Amino acid sequence: MVKVNKRIILFITSFIILSLLIYFSDVSETLSVIANANIFLIIMAFSLWVMESLVRTLRWKVLLKRIDIKVSFSDAWKIMVASMFVSNLSPAKTGDPIRSVMLKRNHN
Repeated sequence: MVKVNKRIILFITSFIILSLLIYFSDVSETLSVIANANIFLIIMAFSLWVMESLVRTLRWKVLLKRIDIKVSFSDAWKIMVASMFVSNLSPAKTGDPIRSVMLKRNHN
């Protein structure tokens, strides 16, 4: 029970910090910087992120296959990306447990 409470507190804390960052940031200046950014570097960064997420999904699929869990690559990739999103928002590394919960809900 203590772990659950600690994770909830860390999750709420991360959302509060994120909210404060957005509140105190200058959104128009941020958009201006993005508009003036080098599009090639943005495309390269996005491409590297996609490749990294595909490699992580492939690794996860190999692990799932070893324990006889069959999931399509596209479903595994969707779950992986969603768990990475949650993990990036929270300091509690909640992406890994969320991945398991999503897998159980979608594929028993």
